[in-house]
Amino acid sequence: MIQVVGPAPNYTSLALPKGYRITRYKIIISDSLDAISDYSVLDGRIKDLKYGRYSDWYFGEVAKKDIRPNSEAANYQRPNYRNGAYVRIARTAQKKSYTIERKGEDMGNILYFCFSGNTHRLSTAGIAYDSIQIWFTADKEIECTLLPNVEHENYVSLSENVMTLGKTDVGNLKLFEKRGTKYYGYDQKHSLEMTASINLFEEGATDGETWDATRGNKTIKCVRSNDAKGDEWYALRSGTFYIEAPTSARVQGESKNVRVPVGYRITGVKFDYKTDQYKKCGFRLRNGNTYLDSELKGVARENAAIWHRTSYNELYTLVDGAPKYLSYQMPWEPGYIARAKLTDENKHVRLDENNNSFYLYIKRYEGTESKFLAKRKARRNGVLYRNKKSTTKSRRC
Repeated sequence: MIQVVGPAPNYTSLALPKGYRITRYKIIISDSLDAISDYSVLDGRIKDLKYGRYSDWYFGEVAKKDIRPNSEAANYQRPNYRNGAYVRIARTAQKKSYTIERKGEDMGNILYFCFSGNTHRLSTAGIAYDSIQIWFTADKEIECTLLPNVEHENYVSLSENVMTLGKTDVGNLKLFEKRGTKYYGYDQKHSLEMTASINLFEEGATDGETWDATRGNKTIKCVRSNDAKGDEWYALRSGTFYIEAPTSARVQGESKNVRVPVGYRITGVKFDYKTDQYKKCGFRLRNGNTYLDSELKGVARENAAIWHRTSYNELYTLVDGAPKYLSYQMPWEPGYIARAKLTDENKHVRLDENNNSFYLYIKRYEGTESKFLAKRKARRNGVLYRNKKSTTKSRRC
């Protein structure tokens, strides 16, 4: 594996899910690339920047707080490396190997590294990774609050709860083009946190070996507390319930359902409970007296859809008990208009508050986000208008 950088310092990371702790690493790199013999991956691939040795290069570990954001003004500066965990690759001493390593009882689950090349010249620099070794344990206790993936309006026998494991996923491998050069790569701007599921289910949904959401007595429901906080709670009817720790985690992939094994075990449980009146989950979206229905049309209040948010504030409504996520049709129309639609796949359209106003945030292809307002006329399909006056979030009572 090689790493080639331009004038901007390039950051990488070693990441494990939450609950794991790195106790040691050892990385061996070599300054073994050659402009002639490796032409196909250097000047032949990056034609605007020529490979060359114009200054000393640096590689090593960086604390997260010392990561320097790169500026398009080309004022590139290498970061402050962790003491004893970096090497200087001298310009005059080529074809050498270098080793960095560090030990610690708990070094966290994500470590950051930086390769800094010719920061003051428009050229490339490169190193080869000879080996990467890490030592870790999986005994770090983490606390996870049960928050349902879907706010069930009706009673169910099983509820899936999201457990975030950290941003350890690199996303999908895609084809990119920059300055006329095509290449495959990962876009960290579109990567999401790895997630796993903790299942809460009632006794009737299991045969003693596995669970089946279609079975059971339907005794689990999502509600909101009937107070100013409006916290989300589970309303449980009388019965016996089980909580299952996750055995696999979801990562991004072409099939949309790629899983990797993880090993978690429950070491303790804390219950908060109260007996009180409660409100149903969800809210309505309106603009004046016009409300948004499940077909994305403007309707009267009594016909409005009930909307919900995921733990990431992504917007969905329930149609026949299944979540339908608010999405949009690409490309943008003139005037920064995106046609709204509902999909089975979560497209990560977020509903957030800004100065007591609610907006929809859409992540664009280059990783930036645009702020939109959902607008629609009565009985017509909705559209999303960029940077307009806010829509209104109306709490369901």
